[in-house]
Amino acid sequence: MSKAILEKGKSYWASFETYGMGRKNMILHMPDSDLYRLEEQAKIQNKEDEYYEYVDDRFLHEYAEDLLEYVEDSTGATLDDVLLACIGHNMGFEGEPTDYNYVVIGLIDIDEIIIENDDFDELLMSTKTVWEADYE
Repeated sequence: MSKAILEKGKSYWASFETYGMGRKNMILHMPDSDLYRLEEQAKIQNKEDEYYEYVDDRFLHEYAEDLLEYVEDSTGATLDDVLLACIGHNMGFEGEPTDYNYVVIGLIDIDEIIIENDDFDELLMSTKTVWEADYE
């Protein structure tokens, strides 16, 4: 059995190679993600604008994917789980003739999103690389 690289309760910022658009990013949410909880808190406090403005500026991404249905182990996700969820993903682009260019064909790296300050007036998040492809 493969070792888990993503932990339950966390969110990740992943870079992927696409068929025709080069490097693109997605946010990956594990079950009970802290970033999902922060988003819900923003809705309750009517601070959605502050939340989305920060997350969208800090973590440029084309799509966010919930990994719940792809994770077999309740404590984490393996590299195989991530690849199963993401290879062939169209990142929400569908219907236009050239949307095949956005299809994910490879994984470049994955960074954990770390919430350092959850005050919506002073949100602060950082990242830590947890996996990167070995291209040697």
